[in-house]
Amino acid sequence: RAPAGDHKSIDSPWPPSSDSSALGSRHSSFTTKRESSFVSTVLKLRARSSSSMSRGSCGVPLVIVSDAGQDLDDEMACIFARHLVHRGLVHVRGIVSTLAPSLERGLLLRGTLDMLGLQQVPVGVGTDGGDYSHSAARFTDSYVPPAFSEGALSLVSGLRLMLEQLQLVDAHIGSNKLVFVVIASLKDVAILLRDHEELFCRTVEEVVIMGGVEPFDASDSDAEIVMVPDSAHNNSFDKAASAFFYRRCQELSVRLVVVT
Repeated sequence: RAPAGDHKSIDSPWPPSSDSSALGSRHSSFTTKRESSFVSTVLKLRARSSSSMSRGSCGVPLVIVSDAGQDLDDEMACIFARHLVHRGLVHVRGIVSTLAPSLERGLLLRGTLDMLGLQQVPVGVGTDGGDYSHSAARFTDSYVPPAFSEGALSLVSGLRLMLEQLQLVDAHIGSNKLVFVVIASLKDVAILLRDHEELFCRTVEEVVIMGGVEPFDASDSDAEIVMVPDSAHNNSFDKAASAFFYRRCQELSVRLVVVT
């Protein structure tokens, strides 16, 4: 853990000079079931042998939506992402913090990524995620950038970050489409889809959601199956946004991978 007052700048080399986890002692256990969500996501990404998308030299291009500080799984996702970037399996194009207080969550993500050597990954500050009931008291670790620091001032609008990534893919013919990994509220991606539907469909390969759907009968091959979000935590932050996103993606044939 970095000593108090010894915040690493965004130009610090990897690995940081510390004798323990870069995430310090705020979390003591890495064993809960939810923390394996990103592992499941990665396995699904790697198993798409029939996908029309080739990885290319930089790996699968990801945009991650996270509520870091809510549960340990989001910071575990950053750690796994660091390893997958090193292996050339993924290219993290940006991470968006969502769920109030989204600014503090963005600062936590910025500090976490810096400590992991992912200084080049931009962080966007998203919406309240549909939930106002959380405080910022937990986001005080020594590696979190202080207000008005270089790291803090590097944060951008989450919706703008996501839109720019869509536009970059759209401008480069033949480039890999984006994969969105949503391990938080769906409000931000729902707004993105609502406001930029055609661009979203052209540039997004699939959306991986840490959530769940109501049971359905898949035995009748002639029946139309429409997945409906269940009461999973991430679906419940903004139920209207979740219902819209699941439904509209299916109507537009945007592939969903739902990890329960």
